[in-house]
Amino acid sequence: TSAGFIGVGETVNVECVPIGFEYLWYPPEFLESSNNSAASFVLMDDTWIQAEIIDGECRLSDSVFVKVEQVICGEPFVFIPNVFSPNGDGLHDAIGIQSSVSLEGLWMVRDRMGNEVFKTTSLDEIWDGSYNGKAAEPGVYHFYLRINCPNGEVWEKEGNITLMK
Repeated sequence: TSAGFIGVGETVNVECVPIGFEYLWYPPEFLESSNNSAASFVLMDDTWIQAEIIDGECRLSDSVFVKVEQVICGEPFVFIPNVFSPNGDGLHDAIGIQSSVSLEGLWMVRDRMGNEVFKTTSLDEIWDGSYNGKAAEPGVYHFYLRINCPNGEVWEKEGNITLMK
């Protein structure tokens, strides 16, 4: 998970200090794994995670509230710029999918003749405006984006990207 953000179905890791005691973790229905003082939970909604620490007859518990963000696949949570200028000036030299969360799917760019100039299943990957190792020609390119959403749905978008020099 990214710092400060937990999405639906992501794993949350928690740990208790000190070690060397017996620990019970709650809620058990979301517990993915534990090695006594540390546990992993797969969360689908806002959840209180509780650790009960046992030392013989003594018991102590503590809890933490985890807010689970409902990831929305689509605009405005996923943004694709429509123009970039890969001219080496350090400004807008590449183009990529902008999102607050890591997403999986397919992103493809084709030229006006239908030739595939860029394709990736890593939506964190950027296109630098090259095609077959050379700078692509300025012009309008068509993109297709398919995102596999955490809730199992698929979001698709098509549009144009202008490559300027």
